[in-house]
Amino acid sequence: MPITERLGLLVISVTLVLCLSAGGTWAQDLPAPPPAPELTYPKLGSRLNEMVTSVEEGSASAQSAAGQAAVSDDESVAVTIYLAGHVDAVVAFLNNNGGSPRNVGTDYIEAYVPVSLLGATSEQPGVMRIREIVPPQPQYGPISGQAAGVHRSPAWNRDGNTGQGIKVGVIDAGFQGFGNLMGTELPPSVVACCYISIGQFSDTLDDCENGGPHGTAVAESVVDIAPDVSLYIADPASTGDLKATVEWMVNQGVDVINHSIIWTFDGPGDGTSPYSNSPLKIVDTAVSGGILWVNAAGNNAQKTWFGSFSNANDNELLDFFVVGGQSDETIDVDLGGLLAASSLYAQLRWDDTWPGARRDLDLLLWRHSTKEYVKWTGNPQNGGAADIPLETLRFTPTHFLTGEEYGLAVVLREGSAPAWIQLTIWGPSFDTNSRTQATKSHSIANPGESANAGMLAVGAAFHANTGVIEYFSSQGPTPDNRVKPDLVGADRSSVASYPVFQGTSQAAPHVAGLAALVLERFPAWTPAQVASFLKNQAVQRTASSPNDTDPNNIWGHGFAQ
Repeated sequence: MPITERLGLLVISVTLVLCLSAGGTWAQDLPAPPPAPELTYPKLGSRLNEMVTSVEEGSASAQSAAGQAAVSDDESVAVTIYLAGHVDAVVAFLNNNGGSPRNVGTDYIEAYVPVSLLGATSEQPGVMRIREIVPPQPQYGPISGQAAGVHRSPAWNRDGNTGQGIKVGVIDAGFQGFGNLMGTELPPSVVACCYISIGQFSDTLDDCENGGPHGTAVAESVVDIAPDVSLYIADPASTGDLKATVEWMVNQGVDVINHSIIWTFDGPGDGTSPYSNSPLKIVDTAVSGGILWVNAAGNNAQKTWFGSFSNANDNELLDFFVVGGQSDETIDVDLGGLLAASSLYAQLRWDDTWPGARRDLDLLLWRHSTKEYVKWTGNPQNGGAADIPLETLRFTPTHFLTGEEYGLAVVLREGSAPAWIQLTIWGPSFDTNSRTQATKSHSIANPGESANAGMLAVGAAFHANTGVIEYFSSQGPTPDNRVKPDLVGADRSSVASYPVFQGTSQAAPHVAGLAALVLERFPAWTPAQVASFLKNQAVQRTASSPNDTDPNNIWGHGFAQ
């Protein structure tokens, strides 16, 4: 499947509806949770086990089973194999049995593996866990240069600071139409690293012009602030690709990276990860190489629930809210209009050890009309060396849904109740009348939650009213209670690629452009010094008092200027 189609699986045109108590589903309506699935191959996790089992039992062909994955190629699924040693031996095993290793690190292999080979691969010496690769999600909202004035960059431009000599890397999901804008809205030349498939890339711009115009619009937004920067672009589809991309940009002498895409959780929320291919560690690689990293904070304020685990009626199901003595145990999801080729994606993590998790939680999806569970997860959390407190659920309808209502629930199978859990749904928006069920806080995306002083997570405010945060802009704190975002930038500024470019996706490149201007004026500064300068120059904001100077979890250090 080409990269354009794979990325399209995650950018879906569907309204996700959260319902509050007025129309919500109460505990007595919710069926008892199904038993945890028995996994034939525990190291594959529940979702990959389901694919393998369907083929082994004859209920699906290898090709159709593989097609249910986020990234596939004929009968093979794109996966990350996490290892403790034996990397070379597993690479050889894959090569000798029809697998295709692509990115290889010290503790992981990214590969296309036939569904029929997944079980045997999981049993190879050194294999700890195999996870499906999920491509990143661009952070644009509901869909020149109005933002430049509010960021006060024209004054610097008039003084001769235009980004001349500064290299800005744009890492994104697609650059459709980029070539047509070169020499007008974009610089006349570009250096490109374009991924044809996971682990395979070219330096031909045409190979980047897929996956939509999101990356092109991001590049335009950088240039609106810093018109004379040199652009380096890349469209990685896996974290292994991202790691290789950043190493390439370090070698190319890139000064600033803008990253307006987000990845699935891969750490405990404190800015660290146990994996060498984690975006969090890749941020550290960039900063150590002299690159300031600017990241979209995410558009998840209306798509996140964060809180402690409570269970008033002792039925193992999480109470998202308790109102009037009644427990609301679901976040309702309206999948009406969701196309069969699209997917609902939800991720759940909680307070526990990475790895070695002992609190066993599962995520469930149930259908209102039939009062039955239609999908649930079951990854092991038994204290094993590869057990992590993370569950991901992906639901792909087999037919067009019209008005069918579904609900997400969380069940505690074993262990003590975690101090916190975090549930995030990937999708464009929640219903306007149901936003009170989203907690807004603790919605910073990966790798925006990084603790590195040389990176900036950027929220969004409308350029015409920079004193009001966008309703969707992700808010802090992080699970370990650090203040995020770091700054807020302007969005909804028109570019050639979009009449209105809304989201933290545009706010971030405006700040990246400001960073380029600062580096042109102060070329000896480190990434941390540039980040500190921009924080100190920001106009402070809070929800209640625009003159408050304390960093906070809505505005960070304020609106960037």
